[in-house]
Amino acid sequence: MNWFVIGLTLASAFASAMSTTLKKAAANRATRAGQRRARLAGLGGPLWFAGLGFDVIGIGLQVVALHYGALALVQPLLVSGLIFALILRHVGSSSRISARELLWGGALVACLTGFLFFSGATTGGSGSQTADRGAAAITGVAILTAIAACVVLARRTVPPTGRAALLGVAVGAVYALTAALIKAASDVFATHGLLALVSSWQLYALLLTGAAGQFLTQRAFQAGPITSSLPAISTVDPLLSVLIGVIVYHEVVHRGPLGGLVLLVLLLLLVTAVIQLGRVETEESTSAPEPSDASPGRLGSPNPTAGGERAGR
Repeated sequence: MNWFVIGLTLASAFASAMSTTLKKAAANRATRAGQRRARLAGLGGPLWFAGLGFDVIGIGLQVVALHYGALALVQPLLVSGLIFALILRHVGSSSRISARELLWGGALVACLTGFLFFSGATTGGSGSQTADRGAAAITGVAILTAIAACVVLARRTVPPTGRAALLGVAVGAVYALTAALIKAASDVFATHGLLALVSSWQLYALLLTGAAGQFLTQRAFQAGPITSSLPAISTVDPLLSVLIGVIVYHEVVHRGPLGGLVLLVLLLLLVTAVIQLGRVETEESTSAPEPSDASPGRLGSPNPTAGGERAGR
């Protein structure tokens, strides 16, 4: 069953990378047009709708993976989307992967492979496992408190870098909470059916956190350099998801007496690789020359304005 979950998760990560690539290509074409109408048309054109379709596919695959698999397995593995996005970006722009990207991309793949080997993360059954309600309530309150604290601190007078990082931490926490709610809502649907899901609090909490995540993501990208917010988002989500899985679902995430230490080292290396890859992509985007109006949009070409991700806006 774990291999089935791994396949679903990798497919979800690839679909998300395709969505980002297509939406960036749509934004690039709209930006080249240089007019407000053209920009709006570009964001509603075929590439944008194709990206939206991949969004739906990616979310659907993630829902199924979270239902059958462990949070501590699915969420860290979704980081592989960075590798898919890296490949798609260079294929679309007909450019070569730099030595720095190759180094950190290889490190990321090695960490994920090691995580899969040493983890053995399970939910204790062939399907879902009932959450510990007491632990879920305490964990939920703690996460919401941390999110609120990050948002409040970010509103204080702090440098843009610190503000973006704080909001990035909040976004990562919201994403982890959303993943846990996806798992809980899918369990309700699988066990009791559609009517029970519609009348459950899990569904509406999921919709609320999903909307909050989208809002906070845009705020984080607007607050300061994306080199501060994006690494925070990409690292807090998987790390907190592992913690939620262990505390709420009693997931087993290591093998042997030294398995926990090995996993901790791998996760720290994973965080480092994610941060470095995020910096490389952002540096390429901010240093890329503005395209001329006559140049055609290319799939995956770097653009700091794509998806509302302009650094320091």
